[in-house]
Amino acid sequence: MESDQETSAETLVGTPQQSLKSAPICYHKDKNYYFEDGNVVLLIDKRLFKIHKALFTRRSTFFETLFSLPQRTDRQEGESDEDPIVCYDRLEDFQALCWAVYASPQEILAQEDWETVDAAKLIAVVGISHKYEFTLLKDWALDVLERHSALNPTSFISKISNWDRVGRMLILAKQCKRDKLVERLEDDWLTRISHFHGRAYYIYLKNIFDLDKTAKGGTIAIDDGGSLWVDKTVSRLSEQQKLCIYRGFWSLSLLRPRLAQAPTLVDIQCPESRSAHLSICIPTWKAWWRKIIDDAKRAGNPINNPGDIMQRVHKRAAKPLHAYIREPVACPCDTLIRAQARNMAVKFFSTLADRFLMP
Repeated sequence: MESDQETSAETLVGTPQQSLKSAPICYHKDKNYYFEDGNVVLLIDKRLFKIHKALFTRRSTFFETLFSLPQRTDRQEGESDEDPIVCYDRLEDFQALCWAVYASPQEILAQEDWETVDAAKLIAVVGISHKYEFTLLKDWALDVLERHSALNPTSFISKISNWDRVGRMLILAKQCKRDKLVERLEDDWLTRISHFHGRAYYIYLKNIFDLDKTAKGGTIAIDDGGSLWVDKTVSRLSEQQKLCIYRGFWSLSLLRPRLAQAPTLVDIQCPESRSAHLSICIPTWKAWWRKIIDDAKRAGNPINNPGDIMQRVHKRAAKPLHAYIREPVACPCDTLIRAQARNMAVKFFSTLADRFLMP
């Protein structure tokens, strides 16, 4: 259904059925592409478009052929709202085509900028121009999308923002033989799937093995034998999934003891002096890290899961180091150290898949 705002902005017209006894069908005039001085009327998804025939025949051999077909002498299809040419396209696709045909130079230039490009609209332009043989429009839209994918290979899919649209873009790129674009889309897509799998295995492992609560293990009765130690949860997994779980558990188990101490800082140029870095910055960093571990222990909830440590590191790194350890002297390298801490946490979660998935 059309929204009240959109309905009020458009004009309703009645189109009679073939039977004279039938009630007229009400269609909306498109608010942007129904031009009173247009000379051909098209109907797309119950929306009327009145466009300028010459602009479409000049760019498309399909429309050139369509508009040159012989018509009935009593009534010309496409000459009025009551007898439009019906096109079975997505409404947003045809609107995108009209946008490309009528766009101003400023609107075209805006597509070259990563901040203002409308990737969804360009994909729609590619789809419908490929169908209706608007070769120049199709090539232009593909060129723009391909340039953006080359400059922003890891965020291009995010710009598209819809997985159905990503799939359509991939199919169109293959149909149009844009191999580089296909390769970038597939690489980014597979990377995202890998990250998702890694995160899924991590959450599963955290729940099954209860990594963050192993220190609270309850007691068992002496006559229970070893029955309570048998865990049948992973029996529902495939052999490959089990291997991934075991591999991830082993990797995280090896990492946890190494996180008991603050990681070594790298490539930091202290704004004051090397002596200040050694006497103030490094001790402050180590005390800050140690406090994360100690605070959890004092609360009776020691951190056994490396992921929980990283989450706390990322959260606490939002504030100056001395805010937590109450040091009287601020750390000269505070901003640089906290940036490294945040990056370490981000990298941990972005590479979780490497700990679980087989090479």
